Parts: sequence; structure tokens; C-alpha cells
Amino acid sequence: MKILNVIMCIDPHNGGGSVERICQLSKYLSLKGHSCTLLTTKKGFDINRANNLSGTNVVALPYLSERFMFPFKLVTWLYKNANKYDVIHLSMNWSIITAITFIYLKLSNKPYYFSAMGWLRIEGRARFIKHIYRILITRPLIRSAKKCIAVSNREINDYIINGAILKNIKFIPNGIESNAFIDNDNGALFRKKNNIDDRPLILFIGRIDFIKGPDLLIRAFSKVCKDFPNHQLIIAGNEIGFLSSLINESKLLNLDKKITFLGAIIGIEKLSAYKSADLFVIPSRFDSMTIVALEAAASGVPILITKECDFSELSNSSSGIEVAANEHEIEQGIRLALSDNDGLKKLAKNARKLIEEKYDWNIIVNKFIDIFSI
Repeated sequence: MKILNVIMCIDPHNGGGSVERICQLSKYLSLKGHSCTLLTTKKGFDINRANNLSGTNVVALPYLSERFMFPFKLVTWLYKNANKYDVIHLSMNWSIITAITFIYLKLSNKPYYFSAMGWLRIEGRARFIKHIYRILITRPLIRSAKKCIAVSNREINDYIINGAILKNIKFIPNGIESNAFIDNDNGALFRKKNNIDDRPLILFIGRIDFIKGPDLLIRAFSKVCKDFPNHQLIIAGNEIGFLSSLINESKLLNLDKKITFLGAIIGIEKLSAYKSADLFVIPSRFDSMTIVALEAAASGVPILITKECDFSELSNSSSGIEVAANEHEIEQGIRLALSDNDGLKKLAKNARKLIEEKYDWNIIVNKFIDIFSI
């Protein structure tokens, strides 16, 4: 098949889990022998990432405005090329490149698939604009899609709320290259590069955003560290305006010497970071099967995750601890984890096995191929 994936960027630093999913999908479709093109913008374009997608043709268009990323010459490119593809797969909501491509395909009466990947609910800034966008773009986009692809059970309901028919929704979870997480340096690279001492480490990796719950983790940690005084907390991720609040709170709680704030970490440094952790915590107030959960599991790191992440299979398979997204339950979960070393080892072992059996990209890509072949 000739397949076109459309996404706003392939930025490895700021793109997040949705971008990672589409990049890996493109790579594995190419590895399976399909002709895959990834249509994107030059926002955060990374030539190394583009070259590592196993033969995927990456088309990166210039754009206007950092906030809205309006791509130049998109309609011209679609006019010349859209009919060459057997499958067109649109990705992410609240995306100008997705919106314009949808309108073009709708007017051209050309079928497409759509993956929202957790981007259906109205959160964060520009809520009024998002309400208008949802009426004009999101709902027509969902209703006209050949199939809507959900990354979690909750997202199935979100699609239905926005007008999708259940039979047109297919569930495909996130995937991961599990073999990439086998090598183990016990965190030496990560600790050395960031001057992290050898104290036991609780790790958070994710966008520094209220919705991701790092403030809940800090407050929970402030209570836990009284009984586990040797532990430290590392919070790493992209800053979008919430970091100063977290730093101020850590100072008020007298945690200056127990918490280290880092920027985004990627590549081998990120792999090493997972290996350095005694416990990986995902305290999100809302999430959709976050990819960092798969990465931590593939790394053999014990995981504490909130129910709001919509990834209960971790706890159901004895591969992680699941709690509600509030500081009290997160505190209790951390206490439980740190008090049972044997239990932590079992969770980590089960998590790694779960990834290998169900979430490796060699397995996940076949689910996409089956749907695209319909």
C-alpha cells in the first residue's frame, strides 16, 4: 500500500507521545514493505529523526506562526499528490495541517482515517477557539472518517460523544520498540551528565504542565520523604509556563536539596534516566495511555500511575500500581512501592513481559495494516 501519514511536526524534543506514535508507525509500515510518506511542517524538524524512519519519505512544509503552524503550499502539495495514496491517515486534533487536509479530502470526496490520540477534550488555553474548532472541524472530521482509531477505551467514548458510530471506531494502543530499552547502564550516563548523586531516585518525565500533575507528585513526595529521607525526586520535561510554580512550591516545602528540575531529555540519555530510577511516577490528572508508561515498563522500572491515564492494564496484570490523581493516594502509592523491594522487582518484571507480548511495534503495526486494508 501507499500510505500518507499527516501530523503537525516530528519534533523529538517538544512533539510528545502523539508525534512519537506517528513517527514509529511510519517507520514500521516502511519496514513491513509499504510505501509510506509522512507529511508534516518544519516545526522542530530534526534531520536525524527523519533519516531514522527506515525509508519513510518525509515532506516538511514551511509554516506561518509558531502557535498555529499554518503550513505554506499544503493545498498545492495535496492537489499534486493526494490521489497517489491508497491510505491517508490524519493525526491529532487542534492541528491546522490536519484541519486543512481534512477540508481538502472532504471536498475531493477522498476517504481517510483519523487518530485523535487523546486530543478530543477541551483543555488548557484558547478554550473558546477550541469550542469553535470542534464544531467546524472536529465533529465533521470524525463523522466523515472511514475509521477513527482510539488509543484508549476512554477515547472510544470521546469519539462517540463527537458523533462517531461505534462500528467505525477501532482500538489500537500505543506501541514501543521494546528492544531499544534492553541495554542497561544503571543510569550512569544520566547521573553523570546531570550531576545527579547516587541517592535512590523517583523519576517523572513528561510535559511540565498542570494536567500532567507534577505538583501533586511534589506534595506527595514532601510527605513521603520524611520516612524515606535518602530518596530524591527528578522532574524532567518541556517547560510550558508551569515550572516556576513548581520551583516555588518545592522551596516552600524545603525540598530544594531533594528535587532536581531538568529540561526535556531524549535519546540514550532518556534510556539511561529510566535505568536510574527506583520508581517511575505518572501523576497525570488526565492522559491517554501515555507513551512514557510503555517506555518505563520496557526499561524494567516499577511504575506508579494514576487511573486518569486510562491504562489500567498495568495494574490488572500486576505490572504497576494504580492510584487516583490526588496527592494523598499518590503518597500512599509511593509508600507502598518503596516499602516492598521484592514487590517492586516483580512489578518491573511483569511490566517488561507485558510490553514484549502486547505492545511492541512489530505487533502494533499489524493492527494498523489490518485496518488500512479494509
